[in-house]
Amino acid sequence: MLFRSLAKNARARRNAGLVATQAQALFQLGQFGEAEAAFRQAQRLDSANPQIMIGVATALAMQTRFDEARQLLERVVARFPQLPYAWYNLANVLRDLARHTPAIDAYRKALALAPDFLDARNGLGRTLHAAMRFDEAAREYEQCIREAPDFIDAHLNLASVLIDCGDNVRADSVCRALLALVADAPPALQAQAHALLADTCNTAGRMAESARHYAEAARLAPDNMDFAVSYAAKLCETGEFAAALDIIVRVKAAAPDSTKLHRFL
Repeated sequence: MLFRSLAKNARARRNAGLVATQAQALFQLGQFGEAEAAFRQAQRLDSANPQIMIGVATALAMQTRFDEARQLLERVVARFPQLPYAWYNLANVLRDLARHTPAIDAYRKALALAPDFLDARNGLGRTLHAAMRFDEAAREYEQCIREAPDFIDAHLNLASVLIDCGDNVRADSVCRALLALVADAPPALQAQAHALLADTCNTAGRMAESARHYAEAARLAPDNMDFAVSYAAKLCETGEFAAALDIIVRVKAAAPDSTKLHRFL
């Protein structure tokens, strides 16, 4: 029985598909270095498989080794130019490298091959947003929502870009619709929606309403320091200094080395 077990394990190590499945499991567990090693083992067994090459690149990217991931993905798309997922992963890495123009081009190539690839369209919107091409970004998010009305990330991104471009009326409408959409979502998503509406109210000068939504965001996501700081800042602006001080002292106890909190205090 021991010999048969060892023989079976040896065959498994020679099976690229099984090794790649193990790599995927390691990746899902957040063990990105181990996943990379397993993907590379699978690649040695099946060097022509683009999905395995993409797996190596994704594991590299999760270790913030973006330039290595980029080089590998550029080889993949040169060899397999009809794979939308390869272009999408290359676009993500280029975005993470803040190379906005080539990232936008790569997202567009993915969408040309797969027009209903919503993650690619949302990624395109995020990159256009980062490049301060706000109107174009909003159009991509809106297209995502037309195709998938419950695509929460696209709603969040649309609200954010509308705030950034100063379209407070539309931002307010999108944020309120978003709050209804996330009513049964995890608290962290509800918190993001409240924070965006708070930002919109703040820009419109509705300070008391802004403070209420920052407070709700901080309540729903108590571990998010930014929400707590935003709420404290709004309390300061509305003259409630003692309440703001209580929040900052409490948050600073959990992050004693934060320069931002020290300066605020």
